[in-house]
Amino acid sequence: MAEAPLKLHVSAAVLGEDSQIFRDAWKVRKEVFCDEQNVAEENEKDEDDKRSWHIVCYLDHADGTSEPVGTVRLVPPVTPEVKKLREAMPGYEGPAKRVNGTYCKVGRLCSTRRKGGVGRLLVEAIIRFAEENRMEVGVRDKDGKPIPGTEAEWNGKFCAHAQIAARDFWERVGFVVDENMGMWIEEEIPHCGMWREARLSALCG
Repeated sequence: MAEAPLKLHVSAAVLGEDSQIFRDAWKVRKEVFCDEQNVAEENEKDEDDKRSWHIVCYLDHADGTSEPVGTVRLVPPVTPEVKKLREAMPGYEGPAKRVNGTYCKVGRLCSTRRKGGVGRLLVEAIIRFAEENRMEVGVRDKDGKPIPGTEAEWNGKFCAHAQIAARDFWERVGFVVDENMGMWIEEEIPHCGMWREARLSALCG
């Protein structure tokens, strides 16, 4: 007998760290990345959290309660100053090719449920949010404040620093490997760079 599908819903996208959505996101991230994959908490919660959009997937129970079972974040494009500071930090780990441009980064994707489509649901939700709120996801400074001007507009591209073990998943949700970015290690885990472009017809201001 087939298992009944999970009853899931995703939250609205919320900016920054001061919300219940972020606290639920952190609960999931801590369980998956820190407890299961041994990533240090001080590295998992980084300077991008306060300037990123966060979405949480909830599992709905029959008694009317729900629990957070997955999360993803959208990091808006960084200013050149922020990028230089980040890459100058001791121990900086990243791709061989330094990628320029006002792209968004999809990351911190994780789920406590390995089945049920949580990951796909989250990726599609965060991408749809960006497509429908193009001006909201433009360049922001280190404190999450928007920077006005057409030069700060998001270019419609999404980048993911994907764990090599999860590459097949990212390909299934429309991301393509960038061989020029090479393979690198983050928190002792092999990663590669992958890209997806927004659907132009879906982009809104």
